[in-house]
Amino acid sequence: MVVRRLAGQQVACGWCGKQVMVKARGPVPKWCSAACRQRAWEASRAAAAGTLAVRVVDRQVLVVPGDGAGWVEQLGLLARQLGQGPGVVADYDLDAVTDAVELVADALTQRQLWRGRFEPWE
Repeated sequence: MVVRRLAGQQVACGWCGKQVMVKARGPVPKWCSAACRQRAWEASRAAAAGTLAVRVVDRQVLVVPGDGAGWVEQLGLLARQLGQGPGVVADYDLDAVTDAVELVADALTQRQLWRGRFEPWE
């Protein structure tokens, strides 16, 4: 499955926790500045010498499917979670999920009308 990250999403700096913008290409940033990168390096070096503990920050990065098969997998996951009851997807979220799924259904209906009208992208 091909996955992409969304340009513009934000992750926390591994040192200070400040939000850092994710670019469309390249690695996910770990630090907000050179100063934070330097401090993190100094802390990890000191920890290796046994003089200071290192604080580890876990970051979650949203990835979205990059192809149809990935979207099929994600929509199947949503269907399974909805079928598991309110312990997985709360009842108060159902209206928002319904609205989003209706937008997807409308877009699919519109896209079906375009089928075959354009040259392949690649």
